[in-house]
Amino acid sequence: QTQPKTQAVTMDQLSQAQIKDLQYLCEEEKLARDVYAVLFDKWQIQAFSNIGSTENRHIISVQDLAKKYGVPLNDALAAGKFNNAELQQAYNDLTAKGLQSPEAALKVGAYIEELDINDINKMTNEALPTDIRQTFDWLNMGSRNHLRGFVRSMQNQSMTYQPQLLTQAEYEAIINSPQERGGQGQGGGHGQGQRHAY
Repeated sequence: QTQPKTQAVTMDQLSQAQIKDLQYLCEEEKLARDVYAVLFDKWQIQAFSNIGSTENRHIISVQDLAKKYGVPLNDALAAGKFNNAELQQAYNDLTAKGLQSPEAALKVGAYIEELDINDINKMTNEALPTDIRQTFDWLNMGSRNHLRGFVRSMQNQSMTYQPQLLTQAEYEAIINSPQERGGQGQGGGHGQGQRHAY
């Protein structure tokens, strides 16, 4: 696949909403990684380690886009620390909930993936530059696979999960479809056509 030719990119090509979305999404991916690290350390559930490692690649993908467009990020934040007050509160609440039991931890994981899917769906539209839209699509695919992974872990323990942000139809469409595979969106910094299983 040939990468489309693009003009030189700068932050003034993006709307203020798109700039804020990139900044928010970078911290939201960090939320997932940081929460999963705490919950893996507590419960040693392998899903948190496996999925947490891919969240780091997601963070790098958004950081690469931000650098390409000159969008400022504070990407030196310590684990569990966020610029965004809403995400800081979410981290505090979700880690506390996930530390209550292994079952609660898995439900927290599924909720975070729902949150990612829901937010990326809202951010994605045809007005986005192609490289950003493709990366958002790749991130969304990863979150759908992560949701499948957490739900599968719950099913293996005879647990049931009710979606909290997605509609029942959206949730079932994801859970009842197979794991997705695909190359990372252009602009994500890992090479066109590279394939990951998430």
